[in-house]
Amino acid sequence: MIALVTLSIAGLFSMVSGIFNINVKAVIAVLALLLAGSAGFLLLNGDLNLDWDEAIQSMVHFDGFAIFFTVLIVALSTTVLLLSEHYMAVTEKYQGEFLSLVVFSAVGMICMVSFADLSMLFIGIEIMSVPLYILAGSNKRNLLSNESSLKYFLMGAFTTGILLMGVTLVYGATNSFNTQMIGSAIAAGNASPLLFLGVFFLIFAFSFKISAFPFHFWTPDVYQGAPTWITSFMSTVVKVAGLAGFFRLFSAFFVAGIPQNIQLSLAIIASITITIGTISAVFQTNIKRILAYSSISHAGYMLISIVFVNKLYASTLLYYTLAYSVSSLALFGVMMTIESKRGSIQNMDTFNGFAKKNSFLAFVAALALISMAGIPPTSGFFAKFSVLKLTVDSNYLWLAIVGVINAIIGIFYYFKLIISMYFKQAEENDAFVYNNSIVYNFVLVLLVVVIIGAGVFSDLIIKSF
Repeated sequence: MIALVTLSIAGLFSMVSGIFNINVKAVIAVLALLLAGSAGFLLLNGDLNLDWDEAIQSMVHFDGFAIFFTVLIVALSTTVLLLSEHYMAVTEKYQGEFLSLVVFSAVGMICMVSFADLSMLFIGIEIMSVPLYILAGSNKRNLLSNESSLKYFLMGAFTTGILLMGVTLVYGATNSFNTQMIGSAIAAGNASPLLFLGVFFLIFAFSFKISAFPFHFWTPDVYQGAPTWITSFMSTVVKVAGLAGFFRLFSAFFVAGIPQNIQLSLAIIASITITIGTISAVFQTNIKRILAYSSISHAGYMLISIVFVNKLYASTLLYYTLAYSVSSLALFGVMMTIESKRGSIQNMDTFNGFAKKNSFLAFVAALALISMAGIPPTSGFFAKFSVLKLTVDSNYLWLAIVGVINAIIGIFYYFKLIISMYFKQAEENDAFVYNNSIVYNFVLVLLVVVIIGAGVFSDLIIKSF
């Protein structure tokens, strides 16, 4: 609750900053301090045991799982805000409103990772999603941005109906919205076919939020059309929140383990998601579409953790989301720097010879790509290894084989970009000097440290969760 209150105050501050003509850099600095302070407080002290109303306590529950993901969401949101300085510098107005939408979306995500009641889950998803519909179309002069916002809104509205249908069926079968009571009913053997039908509706709804099959097809168009800093937010923070909410729902419902039919269904969805994301990325030339399909593939790997809901897989999911998010944000940070000079990035030729223009930014991008490809000793390698090892240990060898084959294929399109940066000639008209502020470079260095450090100390991090 402390995090929710702090973030809400931060969002309100950002929203009214435009009225008083407060400098956008000052707003970002204040938001960063508030968000970082909130994350640090939660990490060190957990959630204070304040005398909240019993009704509120029954709606949200800040256990260790919720606290970690709240800290991760806050940290990633802060990083996105700090990396958005190029976009904010060229925006004529409404910077405060843009920033407040990001913060309010983060409030919804925290509700998603800490809910103890299905109604709070629905509220969290809507608080998260509505600002994203607006942000995706915030570049009003760009038709692709308008198209992405419309597609995202229509698909989101459709998925909301599916989610509500699932919640209704679960309530009808158990006479409760409380996840603990629903879990107790299932564990006692009182689950009816109506409840399992509702669970399948919930699976489909969450598949949309995390870009998993069969609701993955909106992702490339929305990621391509949205401003790059919003794309980075959606591909990292939003995906992390969706997966955490998915895992929390199933860990509460199936205390004694997921039934075989649901487990097999999730495993098939995960395998198809990984394969579609990987194969589709191979044939793309637009960098943002490549990263969109890459995020779909990574969602499949993270979805494997939900196939076998237990404490061991919770720590694996936590580690994978951390490794993927920092790598993705590092790459998007470099892309935003290039966009600040050259405009919208359309294809990989934009990166030709980039290492000769700025060796530091090229190194950051290359390391991020290596981590996303799953090459040691980066955190991305140990994240994939942990997921696939536990899959084998759970006697789902075929799923592990699918993951390994697709990981090998994925190296191809990640290394295409590295080859472009280091082994191809730059375009003749590329005379830009790619420089960033000290804060911007510090954030990129910090991301590099996490990518390598989380890989070197992977076992220690996983066991500490």
